[in-house]
Amino acid sequence: MRLLAFCALFSLLVTTTITCTAAQSSAPSLSGPPLPVNLPVPPSPVDRLRELLGLDQEARTRELAKKPATSRRVIESSLKELDELTPQQQQVRLRLMELRWEMSRVLSQSPTNRAVSLMFIRPEDRDLVRERLKYWDQLSPDLQKAVLENESMLSYFISGQVRSTTELTNRIGDFPLSIRTNLAKLMKQWAELTPDQQHKIYDNFREVFGLDPKDREKIFRQASLQEGQQMKTVLQSLRKMPPKQQQQCMDSLRKFTSMTAEERAQFLRNAERWQKMPEEDRKKWRTLVRAVPPLPPLPPGYDQTPQKPFFTNQP
Repeated sequence: MRLLAFCALFSLLVTTTITCTAAQSSAPSLSGPPLPVNLPVPPSPVDRLRELLGLDQEARTRELAKKPATSRRVIESSLKELDELTPQQQQVRLRLMELRWEMSRVLSQSPTNRAVSLMFIRPEDRDLVRERLKYWDQLSPDLQKAVLENESMLSYFISGQVRSTTELTNRIGDFPLSIRTNLAKLMKQWAELTPDQQHKIYDNFREVFGLDPKDREKIFRQASLQEGQQMKTVLQSLRKMPPKQQQQCMDSLRKFTSMTAEERAQFLRNAERWQKMPEEDRKKWRTLVRAVPPLPPLPPGYDQTPQKPFFTNQP
């Protein structure tokens, strides 16, 4: 039903744009050529995801309850992953999702039919999208087809969610059934490609859907400012506690930061107090934990597990 409603709205907006443009062309001009019609850009799924990330747990639960069960599980899975990231990683992930959404709206269309779709992309991103479309149009049809066919799988690598096909295979059971089925099919096809074919597809996918170093640097700078403000708020709250409670919090924090990432995740999942804590307080504690200096690195050669290369079709 939402898809039908969106299609109807899209048709109405396009018709309105054409009608307004025709009316301007036929009417006598008093001050030069007719001005283009600036339509409001509808919110993307990533915009909605950002809104949900900003809500506390109770408000988030109420909003998600309005979604169909299948959609709700997918959104909850995305929110869970995003909540576990640092602010910088979170913003990079969201920006990649945003670019993927915007590019997907125009890539499948012929160059002569993209003007209307570009109107539904944020104005600040339109030049970037146009530049990437120029690159895309230079690719062969077969390479374009291969990039689009593997786009949903390769997005996990470019976002840093996984580092190898082995890691993706091990995590595939965590995804909803519809995503899991499609990923399994794509991974099987991917394994049948030669390393050279894999490199070529991935490199061109990254050029179209990835972030350049300047984009990443800008995101990191903005996220650092936001995290610094959050850290200031947390420390102010900590100073208001009685000395004994402050010491207890710091002792618990030291123990927590000495855990491995897996131990931290297990601890947080099983802690009843954590489950009852408001989401805003959880975010403050995550910020405080990340601000503690990391432990020194292990001695050279200690517990080093070789990482399987990403581009491989070997088991």
